[in-house]
Amino acid sequence: MAQIIAESLEQHRSRSASVLVIVLILALAILTMSGVGTTAILSLIGMAICAVCFFRREVRIDWWIFVPLAIYVAMNFISSYVIHDNPLYGYGRLHIIFLSVYAATCCLRDREMQLLRVLCIGWAAFAASCAIIAFTVQSFEIASTRLSFVIGTPNGLAIFLVLSWFALQSSCMSPKDNRPEKLLAIVRRFEPVILIALTMTLSIGSLCALAVGIIVMSISKARQTRSLSETLNFVTTILARVFLCIVIGLLMYMSAERAQMPILCVVILLYIIVMICLWDRFTQFLNGNQKFSLVVSVVGLVCIPFAIFMRPNVFATFSERLAMVGNGIGYLGENPLVGVGAFNWRALNLQDVDMYYNTNHIHNAFIHTGVEFGWIAMIALIVIAIRLFIKHYKQAQHGEDAAFLFNMLTDTGFFYVGIVSTFILTAGGSTTPAKKITNIGTKLLFAALFAIHLIIFWSYIAMF
Repeated sequence: MAQIIAESLEQHRSRSASVLVIVLILALAILTMSGVGTTAILSLIGMAICAVCFFRREVRIDWWIFVPLAIYVAMNFISSYVIHDNPLYGYGRLHIIFLSVYAATCCLRDREMQLLRVLCIGWAAFAASCAIIAFTVQSFEIASTRLSFVIGTPNGLAIFLVLSWFALQSSCMSPKDNRPEKLLAIVRRFEPVILIALTMTLSIGSLCALAVGIIVMSISKARQTRSLSETLNFVTTILARVFLCIVIGLLMYMSAERAQMPILCVVILLYIIVMICLWDRFTQFLNGNQKFSLVVSVVGLVCIPFAIFMRPNVFATFSERLAMVGNGIGYLGENPLVGVGAFNWRALNLQDVDMYYNTNHIHNAFIHTGVEFGWIAMIALIVIAIRLFIKHYKQAQHGEDAAFLFNMLTDTGFFYVGIVSTFILTAGGSTTPAKKITNIGTKLLFAALFAIHLIIFWSYIAMF
């Protein structure tokens, strides 16, 4: 009898885990298409996640991430209440979803986390495939533009794909007994699709984030193996794969936008399909031929100026972002405790003597947070960033951390709920011990988060 009961409980826990993984991947799909998010949708998603997690037995949570994140969200509410007399005016009502998503991932066991990560990569591969196909179709009808589906902006899509690519590397480096091997074998073939779509966004900042992440990942690999030849083979193989896809992405974009020959896009699309079918064999070939990988890597480096040529204003954009950050730093002392209030930096920028940048966000998440929500919120984000690099991960995860941090320092990806959620859902695998919360503590945590989402939802509905 005891054995039967134990088996029944185990089956129940498996079903609960499966439901949570399904809810999280569906939530990610909705969040990525929501842009910065809407109160009603995010509140409903948060309640659904908390309702499923309420029945989990325990959660292992890193308080050095959860508490600063909670402080950041709380300061959003406080700032909006003090400045606008409405706590739901700012980003708190939206970014509270980060707490629920992070707490939910802490409920997952390693095998579940691996499955969720592969499903996230699969969603990114699907989005990239749809974007490339749509680009090919549009090339016959209207002027082609930079890829932006599913996030809605080219830069947003680009960093989403960068994070997904590093998540793929993490999955490939994970122990085989913990990862969904058959599903990963399928998703792994879509690596060129992710990289080609990334290139076709023409987001130089995200390509730089990719480069920074690869450098950090390579350093982590070198520290782990302590073998120069093995590290060199690792780096050249990755660079060969990346640069090959970048070249193909540039060719496809130029075929439609510069040469105005959409039929070439069809030819390249067929070639991409062949790449998907033969990608595993190509990767094995690169692993066994270091000289060839080195040649492809060098050729890829030579092609970098062509990417810059596709965006001739890249240097002007970079200098403008630096000036924007400088403008934001000037407002850090305006109200250090609660900031100037959500969406008020743009109005201040319009009135000052500096250039008007015509954007809602400073292209530095830390500075923007400090300006609009105060120093406490900014310090909370800095603590989270430091904690991520202190934690022990596989080398690919450190690359993803570095890429996302670079984006936070130079772009606005942090304010897109789908991008941050992608990072949270794919950033598993830490070997750093986390605090275990009991069954009662788990229920109290998710009941509290559910209540907050419910209050926000009804308060939002009551406005109409």
